[in-house]
Amino acid sequence: MNVLKKVIAIVLLYIYGACNAQAGLIENTLNVGDPAPSLDTAKWLKGSPINKFKKGHIYVVDFGFIGCVPCMEGWAKMSRLQQKYKDEVTFVVVMTHSSMDQVKKYVEITRELITIPVAFDVPKTGWNGDQKRVLDSLWVKATSNGLGKKLGYPTYFFINKEGRIAHIGNSTTNVEYQLELLLENKEAALMNEQKEFKRKELYNGYLYYANNYPYRKDLKYSDYANALEYIENLIKIFPENIAYKRDKFGLLLEIDNPAAYNYGKEILENYPWVKMNNAWDLAKGWYSLIRRKFFEGEDIDFNLGIAMCLKSAELSNDDNLEAWSYAHAGELYFMKGDSEQGEEMMLKAIHIASSSEFKKSFLTNLEIYKSAKELVTHRKLP
Repeated sequence: MNVLKKVIAIVLLYIYGACNAQAGLIENTLNVGDPAPSLDTAKWLKGSPINKFKKGHIYVVDFGFIGCVPCMEGWAKMSRLQQKYKDEVTFVVVMTHSSMDQVKKYVEITRELITIPVAFDVPKTGWNGDQKRVLDSLWVKATSNGLGKKLGYPTYFFINKEGRIAHIGNSTTNVEYQLELLLENKEAALMNEQKEFKRKELYNGYLYYANNYPYRKDLKYSDYANALEYIENLIKIFPENIAYKRDKFGLLLEIDNPAAYNYGKEILENYPWVKMNNAWDLAKGWYSLIRRKFFEGEDIDFNLGIAMCLKSAELSNDDNLEAWSYAHAGELYFMKGDSEQGEEMMLKAIHIASSSEFKKSFLTNLEIYKSAKELVTHRKLP
């Protein structure tokens, strides 16, 4: 009997420990200065596995997921920075909250664009049946717990030569500044810091005049003109930043329609969309600016808007992003009065989308646009 009691106690103790360990996966904390957790639970889909962080070497671990546009833009940027920093720094992408099939397909499509190691965050089933992403829990969620606020994606972890977390950043982080600090290149760090200071100064000037300009009715021509001057200066300093070009397009739509559409055509034809890995921006951001102008009763360049969406669909590296691009093109066709092409595009979106939720949304939108008899003449949806 005593032996049986001991066995039961050991089993209960094991179950209690396993539950606590699983809970610890969620409730632990991670802060700047702490040793970086291991990546040994990852399934490596590209590059050599990095299960240990070598002393004397710097790492940047980038957490994100497919469908997160800033994440996808960042992976191409990190690949270019890897070439610059070569043997001094290793960049790693950890793809979380995506399926294995999604990640494998994405890695295959972007094989020449994303050249750094790619790790898949393997889910783990807990004692209660819930699935948790192991690395996301140990890194991002733990940091959220430590900071007392929820982190978004992408989240960048800079790991110093001692294997400790030196800095935690996001898509707005000046990556090169942080790396130059870790590499103790003070002059280069200062130059990056000054460049970042100038960027913030100019961007704050832009925000002063035109923050959320699509929703403000109190702005005058001079406000838009001043904001435009700030954005143009930002573009000169950061010519690859598509967000600033999009803001310029939006401001031009407020003050000079022909100039806006000419600028849009120039960007569509000449911007290195493939290299930057962010063609989805065309359908996500630029389309919405054109669409808003339509419902405000202004003449719009349907052909440019449709070309943007189709370009986005052509270059999208994900089924759902491609589907959204076709859906937006379909909406513009309906607005133009071409319901046949509009329906064709939206049916294509429904066919391509891998998400049942998105399919349902596209089908609902299709029925709305098909019944919108006053769409073209009165710019209204039912």
